[in-house]
Amino acid sequence: MHLRVRKWTCVVPTCSQRIFAERFPDVVQPYGRMTERTTHLLQTIGVITSGADAARVLAAIGLPTSAKTIIRRVLRLPLPPEGPVSAVGIDEWAWKKGNRYGTLVVDLEQQRVLTLLPERSVESATAWFQQHPDITIVSRDRGPIYRDAAQAAVPHAIHVADRFHLQKNFAEALERYFCYQVTHLRCAAAALTNQPTPSTSTLDPERVVRHHHRVAAHAEVWTLLRAGYGKEQIAR
Repeated sequence: MHLRVRKWTCVVPTCSQRIFAERFPDVVQPYGRMTERTTHLLQTIGVITSGADAARVLAAIGLPTSAKTIIRRVLRLPLPPEGPVSAVGIDEWAWKKGNRYGTLVVDLEQQRVLTLLPERSVESATAWFQQHPDITIVSRDRGPIYRDAAQAAVPHAIHVADRFHLQKNFAEALERYFCYQVTHLRCAAAALTNQPTPSTSTLDPERVVRHHHRVAAHAEVWTLLRAGYGKEQIAR
């Protein structure tokens, strides 16, 4: 699609602009490669789904584009006004994974994003909590950053583990328990299937294999160390 626009020239010699082009703000932005209606469609589908899923949906309806283009359009959308909030979830998000992180705050009752803080720190999280003294529930991870921020700004709030970390805690506790009870579990399994009770030497062959690997690695480290290799060379 080619759009022809009118241009005007200013007759004032001191004018810094000189040439003015016709604008169509309801149709397309200056230097835009897509109409405002198409941009709105990309933003709507992108918010409902995700970048990759939205790209597949748009390609199916005849608007092929990339996931990165959709994400750029979605990031231009303004965040809704915060308003009163009583229950929030707070966690980190990555500008660049492993390098730079920010903070995401979600309204758990309205199921919407409240704000994106540009950094992950006690100071920035505390400043945001201080602006919302009515918060009564804080769902967070197990780290000290958001714990200290909430305790400093809203000490009356109840702290709860979010769903992901609650499941993680439970899974780790079960794993530790089953590791300690492996002998009883194997004996119980043998009794239920009318098999002979396994001997102590065959109760956990995986653990025996792991032990042999550790012993072999330990012996190899000492062999290289005595041969004059440094720690970094041994690690490589």
